[in-house]
Amino acid sequence: MTTIHVGPAKCRLVASTHARLEVKDALSFRVKGFQFSPAYRSGHWDGRQTLLRRDGTFPSGLLSLVENTLRAAEIGFTCEAHAMPDVVLDSTRWRLKIELRDYQEQAVEAALKGRRGIFAMATGTGKTEVMIAITAALGLKTLVLVNNRDLALQTAKRFSDRLAGAEVGVVGAGRRELRDITIATFQSLRSWIRRDAETALEVLETYDVVHSDECHTLPAKTYVPVILSTPAQYRFGWSATPFKEDDKRAELQLIGATGPVLVTLQPIEAVQAGTSVPTSVTMLQW
Repeated sequence: MTTIHVGPAKCRLVASTHARLEVKDALSFRVKGFQFSPAYRSGHWDGRQTLLRRDGTFPSGLLSLVENTLRAAEIGFTCEAHAMPDVVLDSTRWRLKIELRDYQEQAVEAALKGRRGIFAMATGTGKTEVMIAITAALGLKTLVLVNNRDLALQTAKRFSDRLAGAEVGVVGAGRRELRDITIATFQSLRSWIRRDAETALEVLETYDVVHSDECHTLPAKTYVPVILSTPAQYRFGWSATPFKEDDKRAELQLIGATGPVLVTLQPIEAVQAGTSVPTSVTMLQW
């Protein structure tokens, strides 16, 4: 019988060779420039890599894909969740000082139910407000990753302005303020891990929620290991355009780190909601 041992960051597949090959294929991607590799040219390599490791582990965000792959191959399986620390939600810890639109409230509900996933929300739909509302609804220690110092300071201010009673810290821009809500630049966090991995990883383990803002801009090779090093039970990615065309590797790695797409809001929906204006294009003939 095929068994998937489920953890907050990684899962482990215990299965027959046939089942492993099915999953390996589903989690595989072509490596850029594979056709120039001597190993490929000599027929010793098919040009692909996979996120299924030899020990059977794979990022937990890919669990749904693995389950669907096994079902499609008519392979029976069971999932066994690893014992994880109890997380007690406290929606009264911080008071949300803004009113949400209907679609934003629906996005918050999706986050509470799904616990992980990507919010593909167009510009103007208020993704930061949804992120803040999720933080208020959970009442848990939260880490928000951003990709530059200006965005860190801007995001910290918005959290402080919109959450009554919240202490918001910043890691980056010359600061290392670890609070119950911490906004950190990915670069500063990565540098900290390089200098003092033991201390940095101990700190990461204390966060129950991780948000990755503009997740499509974070370098997968270095970003994914950082995300997978935290046992946070709630992990979300945020971007108007989370996936690049013809880049299965980046797509699998991002889903692996944060989970599948939970919410999609297109620009037309922002226009219909009144948070954006329609675009008018006029072609000029020269």
